[in-house]
Amino acid sequence: MDTKTKDLLPIITKSELSPIEKARATALARNYAWCWTGFEAVIVAVELPLEVELKETNGWLLSGTIDTLARRDGEYIMIEHKTKAGEVDKIHDGYYRKLKHDMQITMYHILLECNGMPVEQTIYDVIRKLGTSVKRIPAGKLDDENPKAGTQAEMCKLGTYHGMELDGKDLTWLAAYMEKKTLGEVDPGPLKESPKLYEFRMSVAIAEDPEKYFKQYGQIRRTHEQMGSAITALRSVCNRIDATPHEEEQWCQNTSQCNSYGTACEYMDVCAGFQDIDGDQYQDRKGSATSAEKSLSHSKLTCYLSCQRKYYYRYVCKREHAKEKAPALQFGSVFHEFLAGFWESR
Repeated sequence: MDTKTKDLLPIITKSELSPIEKARATALARNYAWCWTGFEAVIVAVELPLEVELKETNGWLLSGTIDTLARRDGEYIMIEHKTKAGEVDKIHDGYYRKLKHDMQITMYHILLECNGMPVEQTIYDVIRKLGTSVKRIPAGKLDDENPKAGTQAEMCKLGTYHGMELDGKDLTWLAAYMEKKTLGEVDPGPLKESPKLYEFRMSVAIAEDPEKYFKQYGQIRRTHEQMGSAITALRSVCNRIDATPHEEEQWCQNTSQCNSYGTACEYMDVCAGFQDIDGDQYQDRKGSATSAEKSLSHSKLTCYLSCQRKYYYRYVCKREHAKEKAPALQFGSVFHEFLAGFWESR
């Protein structure tokens, strides 16, 4: 792990993620630099906000924030960071095939083109989210000169776990367990990994097979014809929004989206009549600059196309659920902050 990456780890370790999620994010962060070892380019901007006027609308702006913009041989390259559950190396599945026409990428190409930075290609920087968890640590053989990695024997004899050095706290914890086990007065039960030991195991696993966890899918391009077609469609959405009266019943519900991605919509109880959008369960929305009333971002577009009623509550009423972010969103936000720091340091 290089010094720059090490300096950025507090973004993860001091976050509000659970201990196991911190371990997962740290294991990925330790190895992230590997996949960009041969990438030679000048980093132009990180987290670059852009906007452009959508003509033939009532004052709408197309807006978005570019994750990373680089320049090589006089040409611009956009790098879009994504975390993904499941395999990342199957480039023929639907996840990658849709990138040929993905609207978010198209919108970003339009924004960059209109701001004088035409993109030669986009690289999708995909990071696999870890789904494994802590496991029982096998005993191993204490009389082995070179005990097997990932065993209690390795920890006792070498002071390491999967080859990574244990600190004093780890060794004290291990000694207390081994003492109970040796005396036999109290059954200590199986020895399970702490989040830190889990992080060590996964760091090594990722380092041994990084292509299983990181994928850079490049050569994603957009023609002027594609961008022009997208602008026409975006203009149509803006004009439809403007034409809809600001009355709740005018915004159609799409109940097929109430449990999209396996999570209940934050406005489900309002639609079901159990809560009031102006009640204590909801609060004024703290949106970004791209959430302005006449600003069309990709997230705003997706919300409108998935469920107009959800769009009404979120962007017209400007209300959101008062509960904390879902764990998956928390992980993505924290790791995205790490990635921003990584590219800013290059």
